[in-house]
Amino acid sequence: MSKLHEQKSPTLTFAVKIFLTANVPFSKNFDCLTCIEVLVHLDEPEIFLGTAVQHLREGGTAVVTVPSGPRTAFDVSVGHRRHYKPRELKKLMETAGFSWVSVPRVGFPFFDLYRTVILIRSRS
Repeated sequence: MSKLHEQKSPTLTFAVKIFLTANVPFSKNFDCLTCIEVLVHLDEPEIFLGTAVQHLREGGTAVVTVPSGPRTAFDVSVGHRRHYKPRELKKLMETAGFSWVSVPRVGFPFFDLYRTVILIRSRS
């Protein structure tokens, strides 16, 4: 962690862990898990999420973002294995053990319009 982070948030602990294997000892040490644009790159996101949820304290919060809509040629080129519909993401999270799952469409409509333009341009 940088000195800037230490000055701005001296009581906050940052941790980076790899949850791609079920062999990571469970800690229940974390109040918040952020998983920003990660799941689309994983072959087995259920393993990652199932392990990650075991590290959250009771009542902890997970913030997970994924792109929506069809994959473009660019998405495939940067390693997107798949995209999720809201109900698919909700089911994946609940199956992994998360409760109180809410899947809002934060980027709608503007980001969806941007993605539509990219998709149309990639087909021409």
